[in-house]
Amino acid sequence: MHSARIFVTNIINEKYNRNKPKEEPKEELVKMYYRFVLATLCASLLVAGCEDARLDSASVAEGSGRDARYDGDPDFSVDEIFHSPVGQGKRGLLDVRGLIHEHSPHSHDACDDQPMDSEGNFDVQCLRDFYDGLCRSAHDFVMLTDHPTYFSELPFPETLLYDAQRGDQLVMRGERPVANRISCDAGRYAMVLAGSESSAIMPVGIEAHVADPSAYDRLDVESVAMLEEQGAVVLLAHTEKYAGHILADLPITGFEMYNLHAALNTALEDGTAANLLAAILDPDETLYPDLVLLPILVESPLYLDAWAGALALGAHRVTTMGTDAHRNSLNIAMSDGERIDSWRRMNRWFSNHLLVPGNGGSDWSDLDLKSALRDGRLYGVFELLGYARGFEYYATAGGQSVEMGGSASLADGVTLRLEMPSVRGLGDAAQPPRRLRLLRATGNGWLELAQGDSELSLTIDEPGAYRAEVRIRPEHLRADLGSFAYLADEEFVWIYSNAIYVTE
Repeated sequence: MHSARIFVTNIINEKYNRNKPKEEPKEELVKMYYRFVLATLCASLLVAGCEDARLDSASVAEGSGRDARYDGDPDFSVDEIFHSPVGQGKRGLLDVRGLIHEHSPHSHDACDDQPMDSEGNFDVQCLRDFYDGLCRSAHDFVMLTDHPTYFSELPFPETLLYDAQRGDQLVMRGERPVANRISCDAGRYAMVLAGSESSAIMPVGIEAHVADPSAYDRLDVESVAMLEEQGAVVLLAHTEKYAGHILADLPITGFEMYNLHAALNTALEDGTAANLLAAILDPDETLYPDLVLLPILVESPLYLDAWAGALALGAHRVTTMGTDAHRNSLNIAMSDGERIDSWRRMNRWFSNHLLVPGNGGSDWSDLDLKSALRDGRLYGVFELLGYARGFEYYATAGGQSVEMGGSASLADGVTLRLEMPSVRGLGDAAQPPRRLRLLRATGNGWLELAQGDSELSLTIDEPGAYRAEVRIRPEHLRADLGSFAYLADEEFVWIYSNAIYVTE
């Protein structure tokens, strides 16, 4: 099998690097490349069972749906481990978990590039798979980002995926449907907000269509104003396309601190993608299916440097993590019977956590979500490495607490505070090694100011933008990594926070 991987890697690297079209969008290259790798593997007969590994569009419920295990427990459940009863959080805030930058079957390139049938009806099974993936990944919300091709033509509440027969509940503002609470099992709901992504702009939380649909394809003061008038939070996707000074100048609320495509592009260039696909198709491979992203989970210097550069110039920008799922790239069944790029699996890999007002209880609204997003009260977690419990990053100044996205003055005495989170579902003795970091944005990237393996407290004496992160060595996943068990000894980023801004 090792020689097969080398053979495939050499062929793909040579052909792809020689022939890749320079004008293609990166997301299209990702799909083309993976499909080419799969075709080459099968055609070369290096790995048996390729045809059996493919799933047709009518596959029911995308496989068995086992959830990622902790400590070898095959009965582990996302619902049990994450959705404990919601109570009042620290400093009066609730931690609400969800997706930002997610495509439904209302995107023209979703569902293996065929979201509609020949009569112009959206693929019913693909819609069911989307609902299923959202509910089984146990997210509290999703901010959709469907492409303008269909999105601009669909009426509300169809843009919200509303289905009365499923038991969905519309959120109304006056006479307008502005969000949808999708009904899941056991009385749970996931809130859906509408949004769009084009090559120019990514507004989320849109409550009604703008009068001029071209605003979905433009990034200028006029289009941003029109979108914000309809309740949108205007973001940018694919940060690799922008330098920090551009992000600081554009009339946007924020941009992505991570998008899966950047990791995939790196894997394409260094041959990791070919090795991974060859391993997946090896009948003797024991890599647990939901951990398939881990071998290609890398941080992007382009994202980190652009992020630091924008904030070092004084810009205040919320940053998000983009799953960017389409269910359109890797129609290959893994050992659990579910395709690699299913919505459920991709939704499980990482999430955005918004801190919303508790209001003395556990209720929150779509407006609470968007307010937290605008204010920068967000941190992102790579949850394939473990669900985090107890992450806290805030500042104290003048006897008051300052949350992520907030500002504090040196004159009030600013201290940053970072608490070590644990992996949910593991006892104290089974916790993997973790490391905290505090960093300041500079024009040359992020400067580490402090690090440690317990809580950190740092008094600040210089204005700037400060963020936190948690890194992890996933020793608790070793038994589930198959031939990639060596990754249990490597350190990965686990949590990115948004910044706290310190002024004179």
